[in-house]
Amino acid sequence: MLLIATRWVELKIPAWSSGCCAREEWRRNPFICVPEGQVRPSRYAQRIWTGLHWLSSGATSFARGLNDVPKIAAFLFMVLALAPALPAALNEYSKVWPMVVVALVMGLGSVWGGMRVLQVLAHRVTQLDPASGLVANTGTSLLVLLATPLGLPVATTHVSTGALMGVRWGDNLKPTQSDALKLILFGWIITLPIASALAAGSVWLLQFTAQ
Repeated sequence: MLLIATRWVELKIPAWSSGCCAREEWRRNPFICVPEGQVRPSRYAQRIWTGLHWLSSGATSFARGLNDVPKIAAFLFMVLALAPALPAALNEYSKVWPMVVVALVMGLGSVWGGMRVLQVLAHRVTQLDPASGLVANTGTSLLVLLATPLGLPVATTHVSTGALMGVRWGDNLKPTQSDALKLILFGWIITLPIASALAAGSVWLLQFTAQ
């Protein structure tokens, strides 16, 4: 829905034409190609467009931290509950340090492997232009930020991928050889039974060792 609305707005944006400017320059600021005599948006309006991109990216990052950190920190809270003999300092700040530790580890994980995930999402799910990138970020952040206060189990990366697929279907793009859609869908399907099997095996092992 966001993409359809955005494409309607895009009809108001001047198209690139040979000779008006370099294509890369037009992509950064399409209003450069407004013909003489027509109203050209102010620099303020152009800065708003750029600012929306930064804000949507920041909102997506904030949504990921808000949603993913508490889910993972919950495992550390379980450790605290199961191990009351931990040092007093750890128990005293038990509501703070698990969140800090998880946030730091997630940050390091993003630095270590995040770029590889980013390359797949940015280039191998759909072809993004400034408008569709803004739509995908906005859709992702809205859904995750709405789900978080309700405690709904959503994964930001899955939501982001779904938003990109929506952009792809909305633009009716045909599959290509470099698509990662099959790999992504396979990963989504296979992780559920494997996670179930590992969890069941862990429970069985605990029951066996308890006997």
